[in-house]
Amino acid sequence: MKKLVLFLSVVLIAGAAFSQEIESHKPMCRWSYNFLTKRIEKPESDERRMKKGVRIIKRKHISSNQAYKLSLLFNEEEYRFGFVKGIYPSITDKSNAIIIVDGFEKFSYQTILWEYIQAENRKYGLEETDITSYQEFLEMRDRKRDRQYDKGEDDDKDLIIEEEEVEENTLSEHTEEAENTSEATETELEENQLEEINNSITFPDATAYTGKNKGCDKYLSEKPFLAFANTVAQFDNDKEKAIICMEYTEKYCFTTSQIMKLGIIINNEASRYVFFKTAQEKVYDQDNFHHVKQLLTNEKFMKELD
Repeated sequence: MKKLVLFLSVVLIAGAAFSQEIESHKPMCRWSYNFLTKRIEKPESDERRMKKGVRIIKRKHISSNQAYKLSLLFNEEEYRFGFVKGIYPSITDKSNAIIIVDGFEKFSYQTILWEYIQAENRKYGLEETDITSYQEFLEMRDRKRDRQYDKGEDDDKDLIIEEEEVEENTLSEHTEEAENTSEATETELEENQLEEINNSITFPDATAYTGKNKGCDKYLSEKPFLAFANTVAQFDNDKEKAIICMEYTEKYCFTTSQIMKLGIIINNEASRYVFFKTAQEKVYDQDNFHHVKQLLTNEKFMKELD
């Protein structure tokens, strides 16, 4: 009898521990994520990078978007696939893990990974991801993605509100909206038009900025900024331009004038708007940020920036 009681006690304790283990967690903060990225970048080979990344992340919690961006550190898809499988238990919003599939070019890896994600999510008792929202997840690059996690039933209301806020920020939604507008709402910026456009736009001077509302202590100096802007200009795809600009605004601080100059390089207005909205938090002279609306013609975009 005593052995039976002892056995049941052990089972109850183990069950409680397991329930706590699969309890929803929030992913790491942006600072921790940036530090983690640098650690995983150090190994020269993909194999060593994969083993180190899996070993570190097993003790942490990351979002699907963070996992997606870390997977892009790998050159070979074989090791990228092994990395994703190794860190999957640490992902906080497994219901959004479909975004990680976008990190693979080969259809075979995409298919195998998607089947793996579905099977794992069933083990965790999560509903299957709505495949119609696949494109939305692939286009999502907003920082809010890094803070998502699967919540319990008590948090359904908050989850609905959060999903609605995130949905408003998706690049695909705004791109589709912009494509349905007339040609007058698209600002096509050819190289021979840049000088004329620059002359018609007011660029605020941040050197004399005295506003109390600052997004950072120090902004990127002119020389490295010009080098970065020239690099962005080499890309043909506007979405790629917007994505690389958004990634840099997470690492560095810019002035409103610099953000506007990068916006001119991005021809598509929807992509330019998403970049502006993402960059707003890290702009040095935030009180001057309203000047970016000079590069927008869509009234909804301008209103949402307010």
